[in-house]
Amino acid sequence: MIKFKKKRIEHGIIYICICLILLTIVFISENIVISCSRSLAELNSYISKVNEIEAKVLRVIDGDTIEVEILDNNSKYNKKEKVRFIGVDTPETKHPKKKVQYFGKEASAYTQRMLENKKVILQFDNTTRDRYGRLLCYVFRKEDNILINYKLIYDGYGYAYTKFPFKYKKEFIKAEKSAQQRKVGLWGEK
Repeated sequence: MIKFKKKRIEHGIIYICICLILLTIVFISENIVISCSRSLAELNSYISKVNEIEAKVLRVIDGDTIEVEILDNNSKYNKKEKVRFIGVDTPETKHPKKKVQYFGKEASAYTQRMLENKKVILQFDNTTRDRYGRLLCYVFRKEDNILINYKLIYDGYGYAYTKFPFKYKKEFIKAEKSAQQRKVGLWGEK
């Protein structure tokens, strides 16, 4: 009888220890998730209060998408973000369901030449993020204030993407017509 009670007590202690360990793991995991979501919430709150922020381009994903490190004097918001250019669509090179499209590699290379390792100003419009969680921005190269979104279209590396309303819609449509008339980039001879 004593051996039986001793074993039950030992099993009970082991059971309690396992429960405490599991509770500790769950508590730590939830705090990490809460901390990460709080950082994202802080960033989104910060973005909504300002119309533009400075960033450094870390890499070019394709012609109309980059990855940046957001720069802020407080260094509180130094965070990697993917940025989708507003109002421009370049031929695909990285789409999981599509082949590399005509002039896609050229558009990606052009964006890389224009932005790789450069500082940029990200300017926001009506919507801050797309359905994939990427920031939606006008991207100005800081050194000369060139609007890369416009330049891609004007130089024939992308189309004016007019599905949604945006601030520079008329200018982007004119830039595409100009590229077509000048037969540059996508509009040149194949």
